[in-house]
Amino acid sequence: MIANPIPWPDGARCAVAMTWDMDADSAFNWYNQETADNLVAAQSWTRYDPLIAIPRLVEQFARRDLRLTFFVPGWVIEKYPAQIDLLLKNGHEIALHGYLHERSNEIDKDDELYWLGRGLEAYRKDVGAGPRGWRAPSFAFSKHSLRYLLEAGFEYDSSLMGDDIPYALRDGNATLLEFPVDCEHGVCGAYTVLVDDKPVRSCLMFGCKPRALGCALSRGSPSATSCTRRNRRSGTITDCNAASARRDF
Repeated sequence: MIANPIPWPDGARCAVAMTWDMDADSAFNWYNQETADNLVAAQSWTRYDPLIAIPRLVEQFARRDLRLTFFVPGWVIEKYPAQIDLLLKNGHEIALHGYLHERSNEIDKDDELYWLGRGLEAYRKDVGAGPRGWRAPSFAFSKHSLRYLLEAGFEYDSSLMGDDIPYALRDGNATLLEFPVDCEHGVCGAYTVLVDDKPVRSCLMFGCKPRALGCALSRGSPSATSCTRRNRRSGTITDCNAASARRDF
């Protein structure tokens, strides 16, 4: 067992709070820029989650008076405002999860900062004040990420795997609270262990499609109703399902 075991309140063996990565088809579009609009079956697979699974899950959480954290890419926030409103209305936290589920350690530092800015812009426009929390898409935390997150005013990260309890990420005199993650393949959902309402352990588990409430601990990834091609250099996003839709960065 760990050297610093948790003294659970009232003799409880554990306490669990679920967290969710609502990726949508953001990564799908990031990696399939030229073909996403033609991959119709894959698009339909991802659309089930926001249109069917997320409302069902939110209903179940409301019945149990559960308020959870959803890590959401900025692109998904923009494309699914109704789902974001539903989560906020039910008291859930929206944390940031990149913009188009870009992997920060696969792009250069200027692009990482650029896409972080795009995510923050989407969040502030549609959610309100800046996000408290961050989870790097695919846990791809780069050597520049800590500094960028601190400069942007984040309070915590939940991307790394360095302990069983929260710990501090330090950059000079500045610190960011880390809620460590533990990946368990083939299991659904995510959780953060709580003690006295304070998070102690964050564990992301994934692998199950939320086709029914019987898989209520699945990722619950919502996806966008139209695909998007991102073009960093030309500065445009083209909505594939709209004949001439174009948005400036």
